[in-house]
Amino acid sequence: MGYQTSDVGSAAYDLFKARPELLDLPVETLAAWLQSENKWERLGAIRAAALDPKLARVHARTLSELLGDEAPDVRDAAQSLLRARPELLNLPTEPLVAWLQSKDVAKRLGAIRAVALDPKLAHFHTRLLSERLGDDDPEIRDAAQGLFETHPGLLDSSSIAWGLLSPDSDYRQRILNLVHPLDTSNLSALMPLLEACHRNNEHCDELRLAAHLTGGGGSEWEDLLRWLGRPKPEEVESCLKEIRNDDQAARHTLKMFANTWEAMSGFPNTRKELADRIRSLVDTAGASGTPRTNRGWKS
Repeated sequence: MGYQTSDVGSAAYDLFKARPELLDLPVETLAAWLQSENKWERLGAIRAAALDPKLARVHARTLSELLGDEAPDVRDAAQSLLRARPELLNLPTEPLVAWLQSKDVAKRLGAIRAVALDPKLAHFHTRLLSERLGDDDPEIRDAAQGLFETHPGLLDSSSIAWGLLSPDSDYRQRILNLVHPLDTSNLSALMPLLEACHRNNEHCDELRLAAHLTGGGGSEWEDLLRWLGRPKPEEVESCLKEIRNDDQAARHTLKMFANTWEAMSGFPNTRKELADRIRSLVDTAGASGTPRTNRGWKS
């Protein structure tokens, strides 16, 4: 199966697949093939492991590392084996991070394939994975997009905001195409997008669009977007006019601001923006001529 001719290797594989009891490949030989510089021997080792589960279990780590092999057919064979036997996947977080940051295209692609086989590997590495949507290699961009399309829950608001700050228009468009509604009861998920609006005015419209999309039309989420994330001045003025003579709306808005304040810890520009909005709201109420304490604003 490790013969340096694809037809011979394939024929041997077909034979042993039909008659697995004939397979007699010592563990030492399999180990040597897995680390061989000869790609046909590496490919033969994967085929042997696919036919004999006991051989595969002993070398699960090395088989997993072949996801990042330099030879495309070896990578594909390793992916097929691990897709069929997902319990064999053994790629610790350290090599996964190293692969995602590697200059080697095969390693970066292997990392994405590993996460596609086991999305739990993405834990703590969502940012690095999302950055591959802007990779220099088109195949890796497409692989990363396929990963996030299959597992949309991997893409969080922080990674969305990071991607939309990129000068790479294709990267930003891929991010926008992948945006999905988040849990709107967790207002902290909105904060990275609002904060990013203060970092790059040029991309503010895309960031606000992403914020609307992640909110999925949730009422409080949308109410906050009317005030925060650098909305147009005329929008803020319209909000102030709406509550100028409406005590109930004013109380609701202040309560919403109070509930949001703690979620803004770590987002200084958005918190400053909120403080400015509170001052404007209070000034608007004062200008109406009715004392705030008498209008029940402290309730």
